[in-house]
Amino acid sequence: MSQKKYLWKLQEAEDKIKKNKKELDSIGKDDDLHKKVSEYKNLKEFYENKKNEKEKVENMLYKEEKKVKEISYEEKEIKEKLYGGSIKDTKQLEALYEEEEKMKEMINKIDQVILTYMENLYKIEEEIKQMSIKGKSLGIEIKEQINKNKIEIEKMKKEIEEEIKEKKELLQKINENYLKLYTEVKSKKNHPIALLIDENICTGCHMDVSIMTLQNLKKDKLTLCENCGRILFSTRDLQ
Repeated sequence: MSQKKYLWKLQEAEDKIKKNKKELDSIGKDDDLHKKVSEYKNLKEFYENKKNEKEKVENMLYKEEKKVKEISYEEKEIKEKLYGGSIKDTKQLEALYEEEEKMKEMINKIDQVILTYMENLYKIEEEIKQMSIKGKSLGIEIKEQINKNKIEIEKMKKEIEEEIKEKKELLQKINENYLKLYTEVKSKKNHPIALLIDENICTGCHMDVSIMTLQNLKKDKLTLCENCGRILFSTRDLQ
């Protein structure tokens, strides 16, 4: 293999290493995964808040039901006095009737409150149920994405190691003068080597090169583009 081919392969190897490192960095960042993790955390926090809200509503419901039991017990005692026949005094009976009506009114009002709490409790329980389902599904997605990323990262690291090894082998095979020029041009340009297309156009800067440059290139000399300073190769150099 010619020195020019080695030099071209060196550039290809460095491009692959750069590309794979960029992809590796991209996998590490994985905006989609971070978005899902953030969503999962928010969902978990919301879930805990709803559980606390459910507990509060249950406590309030318990207190109201307890009130109903207490008032119902008092109402029962009043009925026993009213209809037991032990009280004959009209004024006392009227007072007990009024008390009974108040008790019934209180129970009705509390029943309405209880009904509202029960409706709220049902809604909260449904929300908790839906959040639980969504959380489990999202958790599975996150685990699968993490495992997939791990596989991709290992694969990418292996490819980079192989490319670095190839690069080291190429560096040992390339002529010192060729390598020196390549390194100098590389310090100024991302791609030190450019191909000629249509016989006289540099693919690096897309400009025509001079006749003298073409003649030097045909003599198999290391030739630079006078416009952009890249090392010029013809398609013949890579055959």
